[in-house]
This record gives sequence, structure tokens and C-alpha cells, in this order.
Amino acid sequence: MSTQSAKTDVVIAGGSFVGLALALALSNESGGDLAVTVVAPAYPALDAAALKDVRGSALSRGSLNLLDAIGIWPALKDSAQPVSEIVLTDSDLDDAVRPQVLRYALEGADELALPAMVIVENAVLGGHLHQAAREATGVRLVAGKTVAAFEAGADGVVVELGDGRTITARLLVAADGARSALRDRAGIQTTGWAYEQTGVVTTVVPAEAHHGRAVQHFLPSGPFALLPMTDNRVCVTWSEETHVAARILALDEAGFRAEVERRFGGDLGVLRSISVPQSWPLRLGLAREIVGARFALVGDAAHMVHPIAGQGLNLGFRDVAALAEAVMDAARLGLDTGQPDVLARYARVRRFDTMASAAGFDMLNRLFSSRSTLARSARGAALSVVDRLPAIKAWLIAEAAGATGDVPRLLRGRA
Repeated sequence: MSTQSAKTDVVIAGGSFVGLALALALSNESGGDLAVTVVAPAYPALDAAALKDVRGSALSRGSLNLLDAIGIWPALKDSAQPVSEIVLTDSDLDDAVRPQVLRYALEGADELALPAMVIVENAVLGGHLHQAAREATGVRLVAGKTVAAFEAGADGVVVELGDGRTITARLLVAADGARSALRDRAGIQTTGWAYEQTGVVTTVVPAEAHHGRAVQHFLPSGPFALLPMTDNRVCVTWSEETHVAARILALDEAGFRAEVERRFGGDLGVLRSISVPQSWPLRLGLAREIVGARFALVGDAAHMVHPIAGQGLNLGFRDVAALAEAVMDAARLGLDTGQPDVLARYARVRRFDTMASAAGFDMLNRLFSSRSTLARSARGAALSVVDRLPAIKAWLIAEAAGATGDVPRLLRGRA
């Protein structure tokens, strides 16, 4: 590699939600004293309307605490729909009635400024993160480039860009997605499998008001979720058997609308409008290690989970909080922020949560996608018990919010 090298403290490869959030966390927590360089082929559009991404994400209280700490929440809150309650049903696709098996209200979970959960458009969230990163002290955004190679040494890591330029840093963070090229270059293997399911997402406007209610219909082919958004829109996200999804996605607008309405189960009346659907194959993928020599994985590069609980992005933000805390605690002591002890602390905090979450989501998908009468009876009975026990409900909400176990300070709303 070239000896002519720019210098920085941390290089982040990947400019989507998790990579930008980490850059902002390090900037805010260090007061701009820590130099952070983000390298990405592209960044989210600042004009969210220019993007055709119809997906929405459920953000838990922990994620909102993080976004508030890094200065994003004030700009984001008017575009975020608070969730007032969550309702789960379990039935066959054509059942005339879909009985509720679990319901819990979120409006009284906390009367502080931040909601317990919100749904926000991915395009809007990405645009705000990009804008803030452009203005953040100590953050440099390098667009149109990728990290081609890196070499870790005793005193730092030399990062080579695709155009041959190099950057010397203390730490390299891979936030380059589920197909992380840097994870492969680091020799970190993954474990997992493909589901025989396809994720399908569209945005609809129903005739009746959603009142902030989120609904998850557990159907034999996979979960069908209705996520409330602002302006009475609903982000419809469902997991469908791959061969069925291929047939549905090949339909014209009228045919696709009919399939969505069939799964809607009569909720919220007729659909006044529906967007062009997007889809992606579903799989489970976990990195066997999330750290290496002066190297760390975050977000989908570290874990790709089933979307049944809508927690993928929240897991990524938990990575951000844990890594930022480990790095900043070392920096405040004048220690090398890329040394093995710092990365081992990050790995220790995130390992159990990641594994437990991935296993739990996988189990839920298998359990609720089963057509077995015995399985349906067992899960119905179990959910009915949970529905009658407020303490378990409260624990589930806290778990989804990232408020159980060893919680990094940023997830608790503390710098």
C-alpha cells in the first residue's frame, strides 16, 4: 500500500443508517475531537421524496434515545408515527374472523417526551442522518468510493480505497450490509440459512383511520404486518412463501391490490391507494465473530435476521451504542481506541443479545408459519396466557426496546 496516507481516528465503511448513526454518535460524544471518515458508494438522498423506498421501520424506545442523543429526533419526530397499541392475530388466510390472541397498549408505557415506539419511513430517516452527518464536526464523508483492502498493524490500520488512495486509522468499522465485502476480506465466516420466504412491502392509504395501531396477522405462509405511518398511511410488510410471492409480484395493480386486501382481513376499510411493491429474499445470517484486528462489524454486516418482529434496524442501533461507548470510554482515558480490549468489550456486550434475538425471531417464524393444528393450538394457548399477565407483557416491551441486560448509555438516553 502507498505510504502517502491521510489520517483519521475511525474509518466507517458504509453510509446507510447504522454507519451514519455511528459517525454521529462518535462526533457528538467526543465533541468533534474524534476524527471519523465515512466511505460509501452512495448516501441516502437528502430529499426523501426523490427516493422510491416505500419501506418503514419500527423504532423502539432505545433507538429513539440514541437518535435523540445524536441530535436526529427533533428533526425526525414530525415524520414519525407513534404506535399506540400492538395487536396480534393468528388464523388461516380465509378465516372470516381473526381473533386477537395478544394485545398491549403502548400509550401509557412512558409519559416522557419520547414515545415507546414509532414507525418512520426509511427514506426520511436516511435523509436526516445524511444531513446531520454532513454538518457534524469531525466527520468527513467520502462518496462514490469503497474500501478495497485493509491491513492492520500494531499501531493502526491502513485502509485502501478503490482509487488507490489510503487512509490510516486506529479502527475500521464495516457497516457495508448483509453482503459485506469487508467481512469476507477479514476472513470472518457466517452461519445461517435461506428461508423459503420472500419479504414483500407496500404502502397503502385505507379509508378508515388507523389511530396508531400496529397489527400483525400470523398467517400460515408468514406474518402480515400493518405498520401505521403519518397521514393515515400504512406500511404493509409481509413474509410470503417464495413461489406464492413470485406469482403475486407478477400481477397487475388490480390483482396485487386484491391480494393485499385479502390479507388485510377487513381492517380499516377499503384501500384508497397502494404503492408499487418491493421485495427481497429472506434469510438468517450471523457473523461467527464481530471483531478482528482493529476491525469491527455493525448492523447487517454482523447479523441479518428475520423481519417477523421488525427489530433488524434496532439491533443495528444497539451495535452503534455499544461500540460508541467502548470507543469513547477508551478515548477519554487516552487509550488506543482500536486495541483488542476495546473491541473485546464491544463483542462481549453484543454477542448474547444478537444470538438470542436471531434465535428468537427464527423460532417465532417457524412456529407461526406452521400449518399444524397442534402447533396452532399450542401457540394460541401460550399467547392467551401472556395476554393475561401484565408483568410478562412489560418484560416483552422492555426487551423489544433494548432496555434489558447490559444496556449501553446511549440506549438509556444518557451521554
